[in-house]
Amino acid sequence: MMILPEEYPTSLPWDEKVFSMPNIPRGSKGLLYTLRDILENVKSHMNPEDKLSFIGSDTEITLNEACIRLRPMRLVSKTSDGWELTKESAIWLNSGDDLYLAAVLCANIRFLAEILYYLDIPRKSKELKEIIVR
Repeated sequence: MMILPEEYPTSLPWDEKVFSMPNIPRGSKGLLYTLRDILENVKSHMNPEDKLSFIGSDTEITLNEACIRLRPMRLVSKTSDGWELTKESAIWLNSGDDLYLAAVLCANIRFLAEILYYLDIPRKSKELKEIIVR
């Protein structure tokens, strides 16, 4: 299901946005797969101390560690019982609309939309770093 742009989250003020994407394992399937897996585990109330592993990654983190890293992007929130999905992450999981996720990330992370502007063609990390320091 596609979410209409008018339903996208409002961008936070610049000084409230975080500086970077979440530092979570990517594995061989990439960020979207890993993020979806973590959020599905939150949704199913997995024990926060259980280890997560991802295909193609040697890194193992607990669900709690992953949620701590995702909280600044406002994808999860801490409760007395553990972690829960935010409205935005629940909408993304239920809809499967990756453009909506991009809007959520752009609303909460500095420079993300600005970097996406320069991705009109495939670029290497070094090229993106050069663009950032301009």
